[in-house]
Amino acid sequence: MEDAARLNGSTGELTTFLYLKGFALPIFWGRGVFTYNWGFLPKRKPINVVTGNPISAEAFRAKGLEGEALIDAVHEAYVQGLRSLFDEYKDRTVAGKTRTESMQIVQ
Repeated sequence: MEDAARLNGSTGELTTFLYLKGFALPIFWGRGVFTYNWGFLPKRKPINVVTGNPISAEAFRAKGLEGEALIDAVHEAYVQGLRSLFDEYKDRTVAGKTRTESMQIVQ
């Protein structure tokens, strides 16, 4: 209890109670409707969205794959599609900069 009170400082009993129960309050940081210094709306930043070709599991089932083999084949097709999308669009997403990093898939 003393550790929670020390961490929360003078914020009160509510935050101490929430800390002990394991609940965290989200902190919103953005811009407002009329003021751009603070608010709950998202900041004005570009969002780059790319989409690739759909992957059909039925095409893999037609080859006679089932179970783990089907999952592995679809996963490999997904990873290949993801890598091709990354390689195609990696230099277009950051204006005026060229990326030198490569994508790493962690399994």
